[in-house]
Amino acid sequence: MNRRELAFCTAYAVCRSVPQAAREAGYSNAYASSRAYLLLERPHIRETIASFGREMVEHVALGAAQVVNQLGAIGMTQHLDLLRLEDDGRYVYKSPDQLTSMQRAAVRTIQITDVTLASGEVVQEYSYQLHDKMSALNQLGQHFEIFGDTKAVDRKANPFATMSQEQLDRIEAALNVTMINAPQETVDGEVLPAD
Repeated sequence: MNRRELAFCTAYAVCRSVPQAAREAGYSNAYASSRAYLLLERPHIRETIASFGREMVEHVALGAAQVVNQLGAIGMTQHLDLLRLEDDGRYVYKSPDQLTSMQRAAVRTIQITDVTLASGEVVQEYSYQLHDKMSALNQLGQHFEIFGDTKAVDRKANPFATMSQEQLDRIEAALNVTMINAPQETVDGEVLPAD
């Protein structure tokens, strides 16, 4: 295969237009318009184009899977998963090296603070801000069409407007349990507000 044929295969795999691919590969306008279709009759050119097409499909599929995995990590990571219980009964955030790759993918920012313990030892404590969980879940829901309506969701609309009272009660109960069981951070005996 010569360089111009290879350039044609590459261009055709992207644009899927014989005349356009022929022009991009350096063939004359006259040839591109009237005879470039003959290039597709050559077996080595058809095989090369098919190979490029398979590679592109694999690349796009891999890219889509990575996006879905990233959104899943953001949507499914809970703030509580980032905490560990210390010997003294306090909950503190895990260090970044103690997080799973899924948890690290959900982290938007890390704040590191030097804290002096009663023993005089200085240790680093961490806090994390996560990416927007609701946005990630909304995007996943739209992608997998789990909302029953594939139209774009109006972010300003009330997401609870179409829920039954039973569904609202279940959500409220789940939130109450989460708030009751959530560890509370304190500084000098004062409870800090939750994120």
